[in-house]
Amino acid sequence: MSLPTVQSHVADITNVDVNTISFDLPASIPLGAGIICLIGAWDDDDSTGISEDDTIWTRLDTAANNPSSADAIVFARVAGTANEGGTTVLVDVDSSNRTATAIVHVFVITNWWGSFETGFATVPHFYIANAVTPKEYSSPAITVSWPSSDQHLVFAWAVAGRANVAFTATPAGYTTLTNNISSVTSSNRGINTASGYKELSGLTDDPGNWSNDETFIDRYAGTFAIRGASTAPTVTIANGDLEPGKAITGTASNFTSAPTALTATDADSNSISSASEITDLVVTSTGGDSYSFTFTMPARITSGTGTTLLRGPVTLELT
Repeated sequence: MSLPTVQSHVADITNVDVNTISFDLPASIPLGAGIICLIGAWDDDDSTGISEDDTIWTRLDTAANNPSSADAIVFARVAGTANEGGTTVLVDVDSSNRTATAIVHVFVITNWWGSFETGFATVPHFYIANAVTPKEYSSPAITVSWPSSDQHLVFAWAVAGRANVAFTATPAGYTTLTNNISSVTSSNRGINTASGYKELSGLTDDPGNWSNDETFIDRYAGTFAIRGASTAPTVTIANGDLEPGKAITGTASNFTSAPTALTATDADSNSISSASEITDLVVTSTGGDSYSFTFTMPARITSGTGTTLLRGPVTLELT
């Protein structure tokens, strides 16, 4: 397994007293990347809070324990094209006679397991109600069910309603963003939003404390984790199958992107790599995260990283 990469971790703090929350995704988003959005918002209507388009996005967490003050949602999708960068996202405020002030945090994750069904884990968010006055509160501990040999990232977030003091402390070891908009709505209220991530060592993490002023109204904190991508699929072939035009068949898990290069390695660990493109890769789902793949060997490998002849059997790795 390999560690997921946070390609982008950005904030939008332009949504002040609006009926529709609007923000742009980062400029460059690769095909298959995970796009995760956290919105923290303040409103004064006793409703169900802000909502995204559930036909496009998967809602991962909803924090609206007291809908007439602070709300938070976490929602995501897998980039279905290679040109989603810069796309404008519109998020509804639930009633036409109501406005909200919101902060948006956006993560773009690459090199991940690639599914919010099998490559994502979350736990119920933590909530502190109005008039309860601890200054410190924690994103809940999380334990993932994936193998301990896998590599993961763990993410923590926090949202606090009303605005006096921004977050003054964040969980140790996390790369974080903290943002606040103060006293700008018609009711003289604002919102504070923070999020961060780090490598998950082992299977369990307890992110630790966020801290802000105890007079905030309604505070939320959540935790989720993302599984790293599987290693590239390999298939062992006889030496003769390195001939151009030979049909290659193999199986893989969580591998749906067409490779652009291949590496051939023999039993003595001699290897050569080729940048020859495979142009006829076909990947077929066989159920769950399992796939079969077929392709035709490209032009004979005559250059690359190695300088030795290979001796069969040879292991071929798609990358």
